[in-house]
Amino acid sequence: MTSTPSSTPYSVPPQAVPPPSARPELRRSRTDAVLGGVSGGLARHTGTDPVLWRVGFVGLSVAGGVGVLLYLLLWVLVPQEPLGPGEEARPVDRFVDDLQARLGGPGATASRG
Repeated sequence: MTSTPSSTPYSVPPQAVPPPSARPELRRSRTDAVLGGVSGGLARHTGTDPVLWRVGFVGLSVAGGVGVLLYLLLWVLVPQEPLGPGEEARPVDRFVDDLQARLGGPGATASRG
């Protein structure tokens, strides 16, 4: 016995493909900050938990000290979220903003309110 092809072709209805989700811009977090907001900003950017980033930095620090250097480097190079209405920058954030301005970094004047 042979089978005969069906008279109607099988077609799959087109599925709605969701648009690619845009990642938030990489910025240091003001709301989820323990030291400089680097882990909170990385977590928001990647969609992960900030604790994972903090554990990663601590693990790298214990395993050779590169975690501290990497955190400090990101603290200086990654711009901070803009200030909200009525917010004032912490003194350490002002220092980092001034350092970014001197270096001509990416967020040299973005976080000034």
